[in-house]
Amino acid sequence: MTPHRTEPLLSDHVRDHVLSKAAAPVPGAPLVRSGPVEVWATAQPGVPGTTLSTVGVSDTELASTIRRRTVRVEFLAIAGDEVWQPALTAALTQVAEDCLASGVVVNRGSAVRCRPEIAAALGAGHLYVSRAVYHDRSFGQLRAAGRRAELWWLFPLRPEEERFLAANSWERFEDLLVEARPALADPARPAISLPAPRRARTV
Repeated sequence: MTPHRTEPLLSDHVRDHVLSKAAAPVPGAPLVRSGPVEVWATAQPGVPGTTLSTVGVSDTELASTIRRRTVRVEFLAIAGDEVWQPALTAALTQVAEDCLASGVVVNRGSAVRCRPEIAAALGAGHLYVSRAVYHDRSFGQLRAAGRRAELWWLFPLRPEEERFLAANSWERFEDLLVEARPALADPARPAISLPAPRRARTV
């Protein structure tokens, strides 16, 4: 027997949050349903492309390797061109499924490895985990029924950016993003200009 649900899931509030902020009529159904996870496509104000949003991850509390408390999250991507929607949708689904399977959330400032078929479609082997910088500040989190969900944005990294991130702090990498102002909604964008590696001193 299926238990009677007496109150909405947090993901129900997330879905309402995402759809209510759309700048255009919203679709009647998600692009993808994979187990408990859906991916919705909406046009959000001021965002250079279609916003892809998971709905369903936030119903599970996930452990964090950098926080002392569990967290509830959903994931976003931006498709600057419709041609990227399938690959980015698959990438979001992968990250959502992997987090739910492991019970551990990906951290802001980390590089998440894509499965080979997704990496081939995106032309990028890793996704960067960031706050939602193109969206209105209120879009990146919500509170409902005493619970809080954070919405993290994932965008593809160029190989040289991933190598720089592995050798430097994420704060330094994000400083360079702010300086360069790249078109992060375009997975085919060139890599940002990165400092040359420091040469080791010789004695």
